[in-house]
Amino acid sequence: MSISAGLGQAGVKRFPSISSMLMTNKGKNMFNSDKYMPTSYKLMDRLRTLLAKDGKQQSIAGKKNKVKALPLDCALPHLNMLDIDEKPFSVQQVCAMIGRLNNIPYKPIMLAKLQTDSQGEMSLVLDKDIGDNEGSTYSWAVTYSPWVWIKGIAAASKELPSLQPAFLPSFDSIATAKLPPIIQRQEELNSELEELSHFWTPDKASMDAVLAAQDMIRLAARKFDMSVYCKLEVFGSRAYGICQSDSDFDFLMTIMHRKMVKSKLRERFISQLKSALRKTKSVPLAVYIRKAKVPIIKFQYQRGKRVYNGDISFEERSAILRTKMLKAYINMDPRVRTVLMLLKHWGVKRELTSKDVLNSYCMTMMGLAFLISQRVVPPLQLLSTTIIDDKAWDRLTEIHNSPEEISKLYPKEKSSDNDKSLSVAQCLQTGRNLPGMNVSGNNGYYLDDLRLQQVWKSPNKKSAFELAFEMFRFYGTEFDPKIHAISPRLGSPCILRSNLSKLEAPLPKKISLQSFGPQKGTHLLAIEDPLITSTNSGRKASVQWVGGLLWEMRRAAWAMAKGLEDNKFKVLDRLFLPPTANIYRDAGVWAPAYKRLISDMRQNTDNSCSDDVDPLDNHSTIKLDELEDKELMKISKLHEKYL
Repeated sequence: MSISAGLGQAGVKRFPSISSMLMTNKGKNMFNSDKYMPTSYKLMDRLRTLLAKDGKQQSIAGKKNKVKALPLDCALPHLNMLDIDEKPFSVQQVCAMIGRLNNIPYKPIMLAKLQTDSQGEMSLVLDKDIGDNEGSTYSWAVTYSPWVWIKGIAAASKELPSLQPAFLPSFDSIATAKLPPIIQRQEELNSELEELSHFWTPDKASMDAVLAAQDMIRLAARKFDMSVYCKLEVFGSRAYGICQSDSDFDFLMTIMHRKMVKSKLRERFISQLKSALRKTKSVPLAVYIRKAKVPIIKFQYQRGKRVYNGDISFEERSAILRTKMLKAYINMDPRVRTVLMLLKHWGVKRELTSKDVLNSYCMTMMGLAFLISQRVVPPLQLLSTTIIDDKAWDRLTEIHNSPEEISKLYPKEKSSDNDKSLSVAQCLQTGRNLPGMNVSGNNGYYLDDLRLQQVWKSPNKKSAFELAFEMFRFYGTEFDPKIHAISPRLGSPCILRSNLSKLEAPLPKKISLQSFGPQKGTHLLAIEDPLITSTNSGRKASVQWVGGLLWEMRRAAWAMAKGLEDNKFKVLDRLFLPPTANIYRDAGVWAPAYKRLISDMRQNTDNSCSDDVDPLDNHSTIKLDELEDKELMKISKLHEKYL
């Protein structure tokens, strides 16, 4: 069973808050100093064993499922427990100790009391907030959450068990690991990549539906206003070719009418278009979203037995330019599409991509910036030719390390109204000034020359699989979100944040570990939009989410290497294995993912952490490969059954 995405959007609650993750350790440390705790753990374990053996099935008020329960006064004689005064425990003392233990995330035992309703039916009422109330009248012990009492954490023993939470592996060793030889499984890998490529290529019926919807929208606009000419263009994944047959339609409408510049007239036109679409038989739903960043109509389009979701945006030309530029990069080298496709599929399968945190386009920009840095493709926004030599790449490295040189590549302030120049950027190879292209006040130039793009030959000869492995390893082990910014415009995934003065991504000075969502003034992940250069595309990602993402990057590199080694499964199966509940149910397992991040935050920011953080050393580690092997075996059996 896949982990819950949360709030209806994958990734929003994919990773726990740091404060909740640390509760396991903080609770353990606090309770170990309490005089009752060693005895309490032993009591809890013996109660758990007794309930498993002699517990009776009882109903919980308001719930269908039954649980095992025992009256405490009946259980005490069988526990053989004495308090610090060498006296047998009373029911009140047991309630107090169980109540204290139930304040930590592990809740194997709960307290309850018996009640009778108006119809004479008896059931148990749980007390989840009993605390250390010694006067409690709750007198039943209930096996509340047996699955969290992990084997080995509290096994029955005469001695006090070593209660250590089990964490996911940190995968720090992947930083120096090498990818096993691919040649032995090259044919199998090629077959898997071809299958994946087919999955991310829309079928003919889907592409025909895009064209039909485009014609339908144009016709609907002409019906109510013949004087207005509208240009309708496709953008996004449908245009650059990494999408599925049921992917959304993204259209941009440009209204060719001077009067429509006025917002009221334009709003009226959009509202009329929405009404015209709703009257069309093939459009069962159309909604005008007025309060969006740009005006947008969301609609559904039915063609045959299929129903597609679609958006119509208005006047935002940068979306078209981004799409065309990305398509140019994809056409220059086939490995670009393969790597970006692997990244996109991984983000979907691991429940990472989300419009509320980091969408697939932002992840694509992360992948593109890395590929440019590896010289798979050149930085098209900084060139007037694609026939370039090592000097051009050396020049790019010089620019990356110089805030003065970087500033020359960005729009300058206009000296007068007649000054139309936007940039003094020069071609890395020829040294000639590059033309300016005004896109929302920014220079939207890129080398849009198909002939020059076709003659490009990359000096990097690594395979797409090797490049993807190195990309995951880089972001998981070398990329430092507090120091680095990702810039596809400059062709680097590790520009110093301080060198991008126009990017709205200030260095975090204080971070609250209690807050899960984005914090004002804190943009831990900085991804520069290639056209609107002041926009930080990663601004919505919380501190915890970034920490979890970097862990996922390390795991991805590990999964690719292990996929080549393990002949029992397909090469890519482990990389794309969905997160499972038996691994991610307890927030405590994420401790290593945040350990390094928290430590670095303390060193690099002022008063960065508002919580007292345990160093999280010497804890047991979940054997992730064994757990995932079980899930992979299930998938393999399903493949055999249905193929």
